[in-house]
Amino acid sequence: MFDQSRYLRALTTAWLGRRLDYHETVGSTMDVARQLAEAPGPDGLVVLADEQTAGRGRRGRSFYSPRGQNLYFTIILEAPAVRLRSLPVVVPVAVVEAIADQAPGATIKWPNDIWLGERKCCGMLIDIHQIDDRPIALVGIGINVNGDPAVQPDLAKTATSIAKATGTVADREALLAAIMNNLEPLLGVSLADVHTRYAARSNVLGREVVVHEVTGGVYEGTAVRLAPTGALIVRRTNGDEVELEAADVSVRPQGEVRGTSNPTEWPTSPSPRGE
Repeated sequence: MFDQSRYLRALTTAWLGRRLDYHETVGSTMDVARQLAEAPGPDGLVVLADEQTAGRGRRGRSFYSPRGQNLYFTIILEAPAVRLRSLPVVVPVAVVEAIADQAPGATIKWPNDIWLGERKCCGMLIDIHQIDDRPIALVGIGINVNGDPAVQPDLAKTATSIAKATGTVADREALLAAIMNNLEPLLGVSLADVHTRYAARSNVLGREVVVHEVTGGVYEGTAVRLAPTGALIVRRTNGDEVELEAADVSVRPQGEVRGTSNPTEWPTSPSPRGE
């Protein structure tokens, strides 16, 4: 069971993550957060569960979320829409730097998956809503902390956990607190600084990539930079630059085997469409 007291002792934020809505088992933390966001004043509240039974995966996929081993949570943020649009860049920086405290070498695979080595350990969903004229972001994050995804045969070659990658049991409470401690100040820094920190952890920027469009098209290019919204700018082999939205494409470094995604992947969109 998650130790809420240990988590709060490790927390240094002024407001983010100070309120924790904890559940041993829940269908989806995103669904609970969406209900809580209907009432005024939810900014900074975190919905956390030890187990999910109906988590939402990217493009409708389900995902594996065993009890008491990993982190499944949703952060509610209420802010001007212009600030919320930066979350697809800001949030993965906060998360990857927190994971790197326990697993050095963690990287970001665009748009906001976190990888350890050549395998995924974390995925995110950022949904933006307008509720009674209030822009609200629901930031869902699933992290494989101490569970072994390889118990699911279809994940054995694509997923890992912090414990599996490091050989030591990871501290869930310290990790969640570190994410909040990182994220709160990042929400107020310049986007240029956040982009620099994102690029330093990216395993895609500057590399040759293969772009798989949801319509079935495939082409190669070089990932050159991020747009302010977090969209990826790819230079095609003919020299044209295209701006890619995560809802429309999947980008893989050249040479990566295209296989089954880690079911702890959350759907995400670098635009505020909340798809």
